[in-house]
Amino acid sequence: SSRVLWTLAVTQFRTLSKILQNYVFMTESRRLYPKPLFTDYDPVNKERVTQTQFRSVLDVLGLRPSDAEFELLTRRFGDERGDINYQDFCDVLEKKKPVTA
Repeated sequence: SSRVLWTLAVTQFRTLSKILQNYVFMTESRRLYPKPLFTDYDPVNKERVTQTQFRSVLDVLGLRPSDAEFELLTRRFGDERGDINYQDFCDVLEKKKPVTA
């Protein structure tokens, strides 16, 4: 997914960084643990969910992105098929990876 970051304009990257910083704050302050919600959609443990499932988990967590924000998130965490690497997303939220990883 780091190759996707090269296609983001500087302003889009800054927006994505702010979104993720906000999500880190919200998940930490509310003691939210998103990974179990994602794994419910992933019985074979491939660490991927569909975009619809990704949005559903974000909504359950109270992280309701706008359509434009969701587009940036899917560009950052999406794979070539359009599925979302939720493990990568969770690693960023848990500060195991920087936004740019």
